[in-house]
Amino acid sequence: MKHLFLNQRAQEYNTAMIQVLQNLAMQLEEEQCWRQGKLIENTVKILLQAENYKQRVIAVIETEIKNALDSD
Repeated sequence: MKHLFLNQRAQEYNTAMIQVLQNLAMQLEEEQCWRQGKLIENTVKILLQAENYKQRVIAVIETEIKNALDSD
């Protein structure tokens, strides 16, 4: 009888530990998703900054070409 009681307690403990590990795995997955989201967000910001810079450079070049053609 004592053996059955200990066996049942061990099974309850194992079930509880499995639940804890599953919860930890879900939290880790959420954390990884959050980090990936932040990485993507930062990458998009950098790409937008690069696009804005490119547009400014193009505008300057166009202005210089126009001024050079007008001065002739």
